[in-house]
Amino acid sequence: MGLKLHYNPLSTFSRRVLIAFAEKQVPHQLVVVDMAARRHREQPYLSLNPYGRVPTLEEDGFESTAILNYLEATRPAPPLVPADARGRALVDMHMKLCDLQLTRHAGTIIFPKRFLPKERWNAATMAEAKAEIEKHLAISTSSLPARPTWLPNSSRLPRCATCHSWIFCH
Repeated sequence: MGLKLHYNPLSTFSRRVLIAFAEKQVPHQLVVVDMAARRHREQPYLSLNPYGRVPTLEEDGFESTAILNYLEATRPAPPLVPADARGRALVDMHMKLCDLQLTRHAGTIIFPKRFLPKERWNAATMAEAKAEIEKHLAISTSSLPARPTWLPNSSRLPRCATCHSWIFCH
C-alpha cells in the first residue's frame, strides 16, 4: 500500500505531511496514534520514534520535517521545492523557522481551543501568540515567491509547513 504513517488527525505536524502526500499523490497507510491516551510515550511507538513525536514514518522513523524532505528526495515529481541550490536553502530556512517561530505560538492557541473550556483560556497570551504568528507569516510570505502554487518550483513545501498551524489558530 505504500508508506505507513503513524499520525494523529489532530496533530498539525501530521497534517502537513498529509498535505505533502496529497500534493505528491503518495500511496500511504495511516495508523492512528492515540495521543490523548499518551500512546506516543509508550512502547511499541517509542521503538519507532524514541522521542515520542508524532507523526512518524514507519519506513525509517522519520518525523514531520524530515518526512517532508524525504518525500521530496525520493519522489521529486511534482516538486514542492525549487530545483536550484539557493531556492532549496531558502525552503530549508523557512521550514526551520516554521518549526521554531510558528509551532510554539500555534500551540499556545491550539492546545486551549482543543482541550480546555473557554473560561480557562488565557486570552492575552493567545493574542500575543497570534501576533507572533502574524509577524512570522508576514516575513515568510514576503520572502517566498509569489508564483501560483500549481507551477513547478514554487516553494510549496514551506507553505505546507506553515498553513497547517495557521488554519487552527483562527
